[in-house]
Amino acid sequence: MNKIVCVLALMVVMLSSCEKINILDIKTTYCTATINGEEYKDVTTVREELGRRGYPFATKGRIFIGTNNNLAYIQFQLSDANGKICYYLFGGIPFEKEENFPILNKEYQLYCHPSFDISDKPAEKIADDYLEFQAQETSSMYPSGILVLKKYSDIISSSYEMPCPLSGTLIFTEYNKKNHKYSGSFKLQNMKSSGSLSYDVKGELKVHIQNNL
Repeated sequence: MNKIVCVLALMVVMLSSCEKINILDIKTTYCTATINGEEYKDVTTVREELGRRGYPFATKGRIFIGTNNNLAYIQFQLSDANGKICYYLFGGIPFEKEENFPILNKEYQLYCHPSFDISDKPAEKIADDYLEFQAQETSSMYPSGILVLKKYSDIISSSYEMPCPLSGTLIFTEYNKKNHKYSGSFKLQNMKSSGSLSYDVKGELKVHIQNNL
């Protein structure tokens, strides 16, 4: 009896000393990225995610597969250590019709053809338009994906730096059967032209891949 009382007393002490955790405040990190040596993250709480609207795609999914084509759409919202939104990284990766996307350890190529102008295109249409452009201009090669880096201020400012297309690779390295998340990494750079900023982007991701949104 004394042992039971002691155990109960110990449990009360332990519970009273534990900080209560609200499930809505639990954080999830979807992506970490280093941009020109500075670190950024796509991290949100459950509470924030409930009210979140994706940019540029009107869905919360970080990677999702469309219904009308073989494109995997990507969107990450990158914030600094203080939680300030600084960049959006978005675009799309084409894959073959019979492919069970993503294939682990396959390098998905990202390359923006110099003749493809993104300056006058709606952000949510860039990936689709680029796939169509490649079908017309580079039909001899399998289409590559495209990722675009856009400063957050660009979205709300009347005078802004143009969104920047990046080239490089993205690879998925692991699938967790318990939480159904894919892990991977990417290395990206822009083809610097006269007057443009130079970007060197390296990152890791851990996401669910949603189908047919």
